[in-house]
Amino acid sequence: MTSIGKMCVALTSVVASVAMNAVVSAAPITVSSYTYGTLQPASNFADSLDGGTELINGDLPASTAYSDTQWVGFLEPSGNSVPQPLVVFDLGASYDLSSVAVTYLHSSTQAGGNITAPEDMLVSVSDDNVTFSSPVSKVGSFDSSSGDAIREAVEDLTGMTGRYVKLDFRNTLPNNAGEKNGEWTFLAEVTFDGTMVPEPSSVILATLGLLGLALCGWHHRK
Repeated sequence: MTSIGKMCVALTSVVASVAMNAVVSAAPITVSSYTYGTLQPASNFADSLDGGTELINGDLPASTAYSDTQWVGFLEPSGNSVPQPLVVFDLGASYDLSSVAVTYLHSSTQAGGNITAPEDMLVSVSDDNVTFSSPVSKVGSFDSSSGDAIREAVEDLTGMTGRYVKLDFRNTLPNNAGEKNGEWTFLAEVTFDGTMVPEPSSVILATLGLLGLALCGWHHRK
């Protein structure tokens, strides 16, 4: 085999490898870390297990009792003023997101019925944790029907891309009894699905490989 032939075989291998890495379906994302906004978890329901990683440690509460240590609880200010629960997740790399799943507690019998499903969740993304996209409301699958239950909301994030994902949980909408003061939000697990955005070096490598293959084709035709 000539040296040009060997080069063409190598280029074919490179392009195939890059293509296989690029064409993957959405998969669970391993979150690197997360931080809370101004409103921190209440001291008696703090994020204290596994080094403060209760939202991503994979462990669900064993019961609907809000005293279960897997719950992270936020007491929202009286009058539904800001701040409210806000969490920024670092995915470790930029991803094309497909969905987010949030495990939360809704209780009609505990804490005077003030443990409620979030009435809204504003989602925004960023690549630098400084400049975020305009928030998008994602609340369609949160269930506030009567009862005590561990529930999961899965929201579509198709079209959102970034390394950092900000989830801003809101309880500001009126209900049949009017606005509630001092509402509680209890969260357990937050997971994301998506596909990693290729590094610029991979894109450059694939481009060079394709140019090389084109050159090989031209040389072969000669």
